[in-house]
Amino acid sequence: MREVLRDLWGVVYMLDMSLNTRWLLGAVSLGSLAMMDVVVPTPAFAQAAASAEINVPAMPLANALQEIASQSGTTVNFDPNAVSGLKSRPVRGASSAEAAIQAAIERTSLAISTSPDGSLDIVQDIVVRARRDEAETSVIVRQSSTSDRSGLGLRDQPRNTQVITAKTIEEQQALDITDILRNAGGVSVQANNPNTGASYTVRGFSAAGLVNGLAGGSQYGVQSGANQPVANIERVEVLKGPDALLSGFGNLGGNVNVVTKKPSAEERLAVSLDTGSFGLVRGVIDANNAISADKKLTARMIASVQTMDQNYGGYRGTEDYLVAPSLRFTDRLTDIVIGASLSKSNAGIGAYTLFNNKTFQLIERDPSVPIYSPDQGISVSTNRFYFDLTRKITPGIELVVRGMHDDSRLALQVYQVGYNRAGNLTLGVGGSLQKGKSDALDSFVRIKTGLGDAVKLSFNVGYNYSKGFTDQSSGTVFTTILNPPLGANTSLPVLPFSPLSAVQIRTEGKQEAIYGQALIEFWKIKLLGGVRKNWFETS
Repeated sequence: MREVLRDLWGVVYMLDMSLNTRWLLGAVSLGSLAMMDVVVPTPAFAQAAASAEINVPAMPLANALQEIASQSGTTVNFDPNAVSGLKSRPVRGASSAEAAIQAAIERTSLAISTSPDGSLDIVQDIVVRARRDEAETSVIVRQSSTSDRSGLGLRDQPRNTQVITAKTIEEQQALDITDILRNAGGVSVQANNPNTGASYTVRGFSAAGLVNGLAGGSQYGVQSGANQPVANIERVEVLKGPDALLSGFGNLGGNVNVVTKKPSAEERLAVSLDTGSFGLVRGVIDANNAISADKKLTARMIASVQTMDQNYGGYRGTEDYLVAPSLRFTDRLTDIVIGASLSKSNAGIGAYTLFNNKTFQLIERDPSVPIYSPDQGISVSTNRFYFDLTRKITPGIELVVRGMHDDSRLALQVYQVGYNRAGNLTLGVGGSLQKGKSDALDSFVRIKTGLGDAVKLSFNVGYNYSKGFTDQSSGTVFTTILNPPLGANTSLPVLPFSPLSAVQIRTEGKQEAIYGQALIEFWKIKLLGGVRKNWFETS
């Protein structure tokens, strides 16, 4: 349905007002290159370094950065005061300047930032966090993912993680999570189930979905998936294989992790308005700025509205509303984000057809004509509150704590079309409602060390907890209609959905776990192993 909508996309009007101010942040500011050493390689060195490995022994960090720039042919900017007195780690067999610098500055509070011209800036962590995440400005990301507990960049992770960035989502003009995951490898989205909302399968196994690495209401029965309006998505991570098991039960094939946007010290106001086919109108306001003089405290407010008269299948149109405020405090040792996402979505079901139970072939029909009635859809509302804390204890040791509370409601008004046991085509008139709450907490200690200069060791140990319940109700009257038309309905009266009953079923669950993960790096070999002990209760 969305593919056709994109094909029919009309004129898009975009008003994007951006105010980008880079403030001086102490002696490590990138805005004052006069205070920085700029190492520019000569053309001869740049040409020779294109295919060579980079090897630099341990030495004063300033000298090591100059040597890396010389060997790699890459311009490297750094503040002499920021690296004064620091000694580099040895670099062996690095394939790029970025990988070499990352190895050299290991166990320091420094970080790498890539400038638009391709040069590399060596800065304190606070400067990096003062900018928007690279997933908002680039199709390709290199920073570590939320789902990863080792703190490595994506290139250095010995795992299969696909990342779909906010920039990619913007360029694809995706309208919802189904659109975003359409081209994700090994992932299928099921959005037309008559008794549930959106659900995922990864490599053939069901997955409830994660938000910021934590299980939400979908893990305990409210089948809305990792529901999150597109305007507040920083990136979507598709986890494959055993890596997703660190998130708990129900993730045998993998999982889908939706990461929300975070505040930064960048002063920015963006206002956009889109119009498209089927009466689509979407407006987004994204305001971000520092709210303290030292720029350690920042705030962001995202609000969006999306409406559509009808979808491609001729069913009920879309109404999406979102308000997402967040605060962030960052200093040399601490980074904490507190936020909320208050959203409500009403959407018609997608166009579909059936298999003929006699010929076992798809029934050919006009997909733009709704079956029985156009007034069919799914309503999802979610009030989500979350926090994410990272605290450096000592060089090489960090404490990470994340928490989230979900309050979700999912109502379905979908006519159930299928074949009964006698082989007759039937249509059921019912409806259902799911309401639930859940809480999740994940905390771990991350340690990076080494065994001499040859072996790097990173490991983490943590505790994971989640708990939730779902109350389910259905229509008080269920009516069955035999042989409904699969084309335009010109003969049958449309029966309204009946009122919902009191709560019929409550499902509850609780999960606790302790886990550990270790990564050993030697030369070009990376060995990753993990263990998790899980306790699960359900009723």
